[in-house]
Amino acid sequence: MGSLTATQDVSPARAGSANTVTLTLLDAQNQALRSATVKLTVNMQVMDMGTTSATMTGDGTATFTASFAAGQTFTMAGGWLVQVEIDRPNQSPQHLTFSVMVLA
Repeated sequence: MGSLTATQDVSPARAGSANTVTLTLLDAQNQALRSATVKLTVNMQVMDMGTTSATMTGDGTATFTASFAAGQTFTMAGGWLVQVEIDRPNQSPQHLTFSVMVLA
């Protein structure tokens, strides 16, 4: 993803449950990305279940999280797309998309 390395996790990735999306972001020097605004948009891949958006919260390290209440998103088992926009000062936004398999 350009000058960034990103890893993601969705836990517990269960339909009808509260879920947390976690991103770990490192810069080109493998240093924690601390100064960024990270936004995400979530929608199901094969069926329009509505789009949910959130601004992720950084913890001062490389970790950014967004938590969703049960019923807010990931409402059905199946494949979901998570689109991420990373905005850093004095740089063009960077985008990534990842797929999440949500279980019943």
